[in-house]
Order: sequence, then C-alpha cells, then structure tokens
Amino acid sequence: MHRKQVKSSGLSQSVGSWERSFERDRASATLRVTVREVVADPVLVVAEKMRNLPRDVLDGLKASAKDLVESSDRREEFLQLQRILQTRNDLSSDALHKSHRTQVEILVAVKTGNPAFLLQDNQLKLLVEVLLHSRCRNVQCLSQLPVDNCECKICTQKNGFCNACMCVVCSKFDTAHSTCSWVGCDYCIHWCHTDCGLRKMYIKPGTTPGTSEMQFHCIACGHTSELFGFVKEVFASCAKSWNRGVLVKELDCARRMFQGSEDLRGRQLCRRAGQMIAKLESNNLDVAEACNAMLRFFEADFPDSKNVSLLEDDEHATAGAARIDPNTVLERATLALQTYDRVLEEKRTDAAEMQYERARKKAEIEELESIVRIKQAEAKMFQARADEASREAEGLQRIVLAKCVKVEQEYVGKKSKLQLLEAEEKRKRKFEDLQFLEKGSSNFDIVRKLMGDLQDLLGNMEAAKQLQAEEVSGIEAYLERYLQSR
Repeated sequence: MHRKQVKSSGLSQSVGSWERSFERDRASATLRVTVREVVADPVLVVAEKMRNLPRDVLDGLKASAKDLVESSDRREEFLQLQRILQTRNDLSSDALHKSHRTQVEILVAVKTGNPAFLLQDNQLKLLVEVLLHSRCRNVQCLSQLPVDNCECKICTQKNGFCNACMCVVCSKFDTAHSTCSWVGCDYCIHWCHTDCGLRKMYIKPGTTPGTSEMQFHCIACGHTSELFGFVKEVFASCAKSWNRGVLVKELDCARRMFQGSEDLRGRQLCRRAGQMIAKLESNNLDVAEACNAMLRFFEADFPDSKNVSLLEDDEHATAGAARIDPNTVLERATLALQTYDRVLEEKRTDAAEMQYERARKKAEIEELESIVRIKQAEAKMFQARADEASREAEGLQRIVLAKCVKVEQEYVGKKSKLQLLEAEEKRKRKFEDLQFLEKGSSNFDIVRKLMGDLQDLLGNMEAAKQLQAEEVSGIEAYLERYLQSR
C-alpha cells in the first residue's frame, strides 16, 4: 500500500513537470520573432512584439541575423531579404524612432551586409540615419551625408555614398590606407580603387595634346590628377614600413597603373617595378634594398638616374665579401663589365626612347599647329555665317514688325465692326422689347374697359334683383290682403 502511494506521487510529479515544460515552450513560441518577420512585417507590429521578449531571446535573434549575413550557405535567403527590404516604403524616420533598437540593428545589418552593427551598442538615432542613407554605413567612418555638403553628381545621385571612405565607381570601402590601391582626385578629394579605375578606363594617359602622362580622370568633378607624383609620395612616406608581401603588392599595383603609359618616366616606372617584383619573389633582393632602390629611382632626374640606381643595385648585390683575392677581383671585374654592358644597352634603349619621344612630341606639335590653323579657319567661317545670320535676323525682325502692325490694324478694324454689329443687335432687342411693352399697354386698356362694363352689368343685375324682390313683396302683400278680405 505504501509503495502504491509513492508510485502515484511520482507519476503526478512527472505529469506536473511535463505540463510546466509544455506551458513554458508554448509561451516561448508565442514570444518568438524571426529575422524574416523583422525584415518583412510592419515596423510598429514587430516593435510591439520585441518589447515583450527577454534579453536572451533578443541575443539569439541577433546571432541568427549575424549567421544569415555571414553564412555563404544562406546567401540566397540573405539576398531575398535584401530585395524585400529595398521594396518597403513604410520605413519612415518617425516609425523607426518608435521601434526597438535590436529591430533596427537587424534591418541595418541586412541592408548593408555588415554584421558589425549587431556587435556594437550604437544609438537608435545613428542606426536610423544609416538605414535612411543620411549617414555613412562604414562603422569606422559614420560621417553625416553628404560629406561637407558636397553637390557633385556622385554624392547627389548615389544614395548612401560617402566620399570620405568609398570608391566613386563601386561604392565599396575597406580598411586600406597609405597604399597605391586607392587613387584620389586632387580637386574634389574623392577616391577610387585602382582596380576599378583601370577596369573602367578612368586611369589612362592624358587626352589633351602634349599631355601623355598617366592621369586619374575623376568622374565626380571631371578634373584630372597626375599619378606619378602620387605613387612617389606613397613610396616616400610608407615604403620603409612595408614587409615583403606588402611591398610586392604595392609594386604590382604601380606596375599595372603605369602599364599603358606613353611617357618615358611612366614606362621606366612600370619596368622598374617589374624588375623589383621579380627579384623580391626570387629572394635575390632584400626588402630594405628594394625600398631604397625605388626611393632613389623616384628622387633621380630622368633618364640618367636610372643607370646610376642600376649600378648601385649591382654594388649591393656584390658587397659583403670578407676578403679580396684574385678570383674575387676577376669575378667583380666580370660582374662590373656585365653591369656596364647592361647599362650601355639600357642607355641605348633610353636614347632610342628619347628620340622616339622627341619625334612623337614634334608630330604632336605639328598636329596641334594644324589643328590651330583649322580652328582659325573654322572660326572665320563661323564668324561669316554669324554675320549673315545676324543680317537675316534683322530682316526677319523688320518683316515681323510690319506683320505685327498689319495684324494690329486688322484687329482694330474687326473689333470696331464687331462692336457695331453688337450695337445693332442690342438696338433690335430694345425695339422688340418696346413693341412688346406697347402691345401689353393696349391690352391693359381693353381689359380695364371690359372690367368697367362688367361692373355696370353687375350693377344692373343688382338693381333688377332688387326690383324683382320688391315685386315679389308687393304680390305677397296683395295676396295677404286678398285672403284677409275673404
């Protein structure tokens, strides 16, 4: 009997535990909100749900949103939510300021594709401004947009574009600085990825006659900026702090930047960067020596300095011997002879390039002079046409003036005739009204006469009726007397 009571008590406890677990799961299910609901459902409805959620549920929701943004397996779902977010038109500033902060953090993370907004405690106002494109979406920038109230076509036409940290071509940003992988405009201080500029042909030789150096053609303001001095400044300021991998990357960037150069120093820089990359990748050159060689290259006067730097590189390559013997002297002499042969060959190449450059410049000057002569002839022709057009315009003006006078006269005549016709029509209407009134007056006199006759007739009828009454009274009196006499 005792064991039965214990068994029954344990069964009731397990049933109660199961009921409490069921109630807890049902309550948590009613309080659950998904990332899709945050993105797709009305703002205030989701905000009301999220205000009742405990902290651990909100943290789990943010973790789910972070996994959605970062996971490559859920890429299609993420892009679908981005498309839904782009089509919404109820994301107003007032509604978002009344929403839950975690809700806005998820919306910003999905829209920008940056999970960093889920990991920082940003103010609700800042998150709303990022979502509505009035503040930069780069968490390391967060500048108010447009930066410095810029009115260029890029800042005014691209929603959410920040000229302080984004590329004018792809509108993306990164953490790179002190590098040749970004090029900037000297006029409007807008920036562009070097790869984007090369792909879109915004980095190219100058288009004006006499300007063949590589330039960055800014699409924001239309100005051009030379690139040789920019690369020189980057190397002078930062090259000594680079490791081997960074140096190779920057040299490759400079090489690709000047690969299509038409001027002498641009081609020399491209060739020089290629030589340094080959030596660094084969470990035949130290990083410090490569940096010094590039700095000497930039500091030298063209074209002779290149030969000097080559000799210095060869001296670095052969330095460090502990003692000198005849074999070493012979090796050094052979190496020096090879170096001088190479230098001589490069001098010949440079001389040929200079001769080609002078011939090209001469051809450009002749072409420019020919263009000037053509433009002068065109200017004279256009001036003659302008004079002829001016005379034709004066003649047309006189014709127009005469036609205006004629039209004015015709207008005055037609207006007078129209006024006369209107006056005649008005006179006819007044005459008809007068006739109608006269006819009405004569009818009134007839009616008045008939009324008088009618009154006379009524008077006669009244007198006849009175006479008849008197006759009846006389007859009655006569009959009464007659009856009395009988």
